[in-house]
Amino acid sequence: SFNDSPVPQEVKDAVQAARALVQQKATAAETKVQQAAQAEATARNARAALQAKKEEAEEHLRKAVAAEAEAQATKDAMEAAIAEAKRTDAQVTAQSSAYEAAVEEKQQKKLVMMQKLQAKQDKEAQWKMEDKGFADEMTDINRVTLPNLQQQLVDLDAEYNRRKEAINAAIAEATARRAELSGKRQENKNTRNTEGRSITDDYKESLNSYKQVKDRVEELAAAAQNAKAASQQATGSAVAKVKEYWKKVAALDVASDKKATAQEEAESARREALHAQFAHAELADQMARASKERDDFEELKIKVEGVYEYAVVFYNKLGEVQQPNGNPMMNVMLLVKDPAMKPCLSSYNTIITAANDLAQVDQQDIISNLKVGLTKIDADRYTHFKRWCGDEDFVRWIWGANELSKVELAID
Repeated sequence: SFNDSPVPQEVKDAVQAARALVQQKATAAETKVQQAAQAEATARNARAALQAKKEEAEEHLRKAVAAEAEAQATKDAMEAAIAEAKRTDAQVTAQSSAYEAAVEEKQQKKLVMMQKLQAKQDKEAQWKMEDKGFADEMTDINRVTLPNLQQQLVDLDAEYNRRKEAINAAIAEATARRAELSGKRQENKNTRNTEGRSITDDYKESLNSYKQVKDRVEELAAAAQNAKAASQQATGSAVAKVKEYWKKVAALDVASDKKATAQEEAESARREALHAQFAHAELADQMARASKERDDFEELKIKVEGVYEYAVVFYNKLGEVQQPNGNPMMNVMLLVKDPAMKPCLSSYNTIITAANDLAQVDQQDIISNLKVGLTKIDADRYTHFKRWCGDEDFVRWIWGANELSKVELAID
């Protein structure tokens, strides 16, 4: 056992101190490994969840794009049908001069109505453009300005105390601008609900006037019953198609809004998934480094314990060397002939060789403790024989006669 070995207490204490330091650092390294493994597992789960979220967002985007394309195709078909209805209505208006005069009046009314309709559409287009501008700027703030500023907070951690107030002020300004834009969008919406309703009412009044003239046209066409029937059919079909057309236009607007929302969600999910991938890779690398550090300390612990085991062998072999009885010169000769001398010297070389293997280890506190014990072993070897050989050159004789070269300690 450790306590019953022939190794001097000073050597035991030095090895014990070195071994305790190695064990302490190995335990700390193992704690790092466990913490890194837990963080890596959490990051892996988060990465999987964000990957699923990204795939779901991309599927929503695909459906939104398909819905927008379908709405656009339906709108195009309705425009073609309306154009065809207009051509039929023009043919019917040529039946009689009175009917043509009434139709002229109707066309004038219709022109006024269409002008107002165009004005209404232009106004709505203007509102939509303004709203889109507000939305684009908000999107730019959400996607670029705020993320960039927030990223600056992360990247410039070293300058945190100096720049935090400025960046937070910029974030507050961007957030205030976003709130301002949101308010403008709401104001735009309110304007559409008020002024837009007024424009729509004016348009409806013009449409009603147009319908009254149209009714007179139908009365004047009573003499040409077939033309009247055709006119009624064409006009009714056109009105129905106009109503259906505007429903499809509204459906297209809804589909476009859904597509824009889906695009933003998909892009956000992609960014989050990529960030999670980078975070997971970094944590996996940290765990690998922690595992290597733990393994290095375990290996160092084994080497330190090996040095002690070799020291036990050395002191046992040292005890087997017989004490010579003669003068110093005679004692040198007797020691040279002692068969226990070569195993003793070889065991010393084994200790020093094992210790020198630790010379490149970057753990100065551990090596310093170990060096105390090694210095003690070297001193014990020398003084053990000096007390028998006095001032004689016994070192050269006992090493040379056994055909051995003394290994020198290479630890600084």
